[in-house]
Amino acid sequence: MISRLFRGRRSSKPSPPRPDLAPDACEGWRQADVFAYLRVIAIGDDGAVREDVAPQGVVVISQSCDVALQNRLDVQVAPVVTLEGEVADQARVGRRPRYAHLPNLGVDKFADLDRITTIAKQQLVSLPRQPAVSRDEEVRRFAGSVSRKFGRYAFPDEVAEILDPLRDFLVSRAPKETSHVGQVFKDIAELRVESSNGWQAVPYEIVLIVVVEPGTLPTFADDEPPDKVPAPFLRRIFNQDGSVKAALGEIAQELLRGDLKAEERYWLWEALGMAAARKCEDEIAKRGHEAVVASVTHEIASADEFPLSRVRKTEILDLDHLSMPRPR
Repeated sequence: MISRLFRGRRSSKPSPPRPDLAPDACEGWRQADVFAYLRVIAIGDDGAVREDVAPQGVVVISQSCDVALQNRLDVQVAPVVTLEGEVADQARVGRRPRYAHLPNLGVDKFADLDRITTIAKQQLVSLPRQPAVSRDEEVRRFAGSVSRKFGRYAFPDEVAEILDPLRDFLVSRAPKETSHVGQVFKDIAELRVESSNGWQAVPYEIVLIVVVEPGTLPTFADDEPPDKVPAPFLRRIFNQDGSVKAALGEIAQELLRGDLKAEERYWLWEALGMAAARKCEDEIAKRGHEAVVASVTHEIASADEFPLSRVRKTEILDLDHLSMPRPR
C-alpha cells in the first residue's frame, strides 16, 4: 500500500524567509536532502495548478552542484512517501523506478519521482534539513535512481505487451520471500532486453537477458559449459527436443536444492531463462504481434562478466511502468 501523498488538511505556514538568505543558506545542501515540511505547488492531471500538502516533507532531486550554486535560485523536489509490503520490497532493490529509497529516514521511506516539481530555494531555507543518504553507496544509488527514472527506455507498444505476462508474474511472486521465485530472484541482478536486429525496423528479434549476481553461475574447466542436459532433467524440466516444459515456479524450486551438481545448476538457470522467454513468446501469437515481434529468446549472464558494450545495447526491464496501468 502507498500512503496518501497529499492530504486535504492544512497547517500553518512557516515564516517566509528573507530573499537575501537563499544564496548563502544553500551552500551546504546536497541531493537527497529532506526538508520536513513544505506546501508544494504541483501540476494536476488536468493541467491546472493546485496547492497540496506533503505531510512527510520533500526531498531534493536536483544534482548537488546545482543545489549548492548561489546563482541557481530554483531546485527540484519530490514528496517523501511511505510504502508498505511488496511495493516497498521491490522499490528498495531498485525494481520500481518511480521510487528512490531514503535509507536515513527508514526502510519504508521513499521519494516519489512521479511527483517532481520545481520550487524556489527561498521556500526551503527556514525549514529543517536532514540528509536522507550518508554512505557513498547510498549517494550513488539515489543519484542512479533519479537518472534511471528519466533515462528509462520506452519500449514499442507491442514489445511492452508481450513482456507484460512476465512482468505481472514477477510483480506477484518475486517480492515474496516465502515463494521459490522470490528466493531465486535475489540472485538476479537485472533483467535486460535487447533487440538483436536493432529497434529501427520490425520484426524485432527480442533477447531477454537474465543478469545474475557474481558467483551465482557455476564455473567449468576451460570455460566450456556442458552440452548435454542431465538425464533426470529430461523427464522433469525439459522435453526431448530440448525445449523447457516446467513452469518458472517449478524450476525455481529445483534451483533451491542444496545437493545440485554444477552442470545441474547450469541447466536449471538455462531452463529458467527459457521459461521466462517462453512466457513472453506465447503472448506474440495471442496478441497477433507476429509482424512486429519475430521471437523472444534468452541469455544468462553473470554481472561481473557482462560488458559495458552490451549494457549500452540493452535496456533494463523494470517492474514499474512497463506498460500503461491497467484499470482497477
